[in-house]
Amino acid sequence: MENFNQNIKALSMNLTLEEMAELESIASVDVVKGDRDMYSYATYKNSETPPLSSWKAS
Repeated sequence: MENFNQNIKALSMNLTLEEMAELESIASVDVVKGDRDMYSYATYKNSETPPLSSWKAS
């Protein structure tokens, strides 16, 4: 629950443009590659999650 609560609090953070640029430079698409753990089952590859465009804010 502690991690969950921290994750929820992170949603309300406001980052500056400089902070966003720094984070994007660290975790850009061409830098982060591969699976996180070769022994774990990647459920996201086999999920039936609807596309984000179909989600509606409540």
